[in-house]
Amino acid sequence: EWRAQSPAFEEVEKLCDENARLVEENRDLQQQNAKILHEANCLRREKEGLQEQLRAAEQKALEFEATLAAQQLQFEEMAAAAAALEAERDRRETAATNSGAASPGGPGAPG
Repeated sequence: EWRAQSPAFEEVEKLCDENARLVEENRDLQQQNAKILHEANCLRREKEGLQEQLRAAEQKALEFEATLAAQQLQFEEMAAAAAALEAERDRRETAATNSGAASPGGPGAPG
């Protein structure tokens, strides 16, 4: 009974209670830390997956741009060929008209 009334015993009891509270708080913090670490790992894996998707999308975009550039070049080549054909047709029509006008009784001859 003398211990129950001793100031040192009361201090020890307070320290034991404080220690028990701190042990419980520490356990809670460890659980929270474990949850946070788990979430961080999940987010890291998700980030890595998204980065991989981004790399794949960037690669597809580069391929698309290359295809588009090749198609543009083909279009320009076809347009140039069409212009050359049209110029050749115009030249032949002009030559035919000129040769017809020069020959008597041709389409360009006086009537």
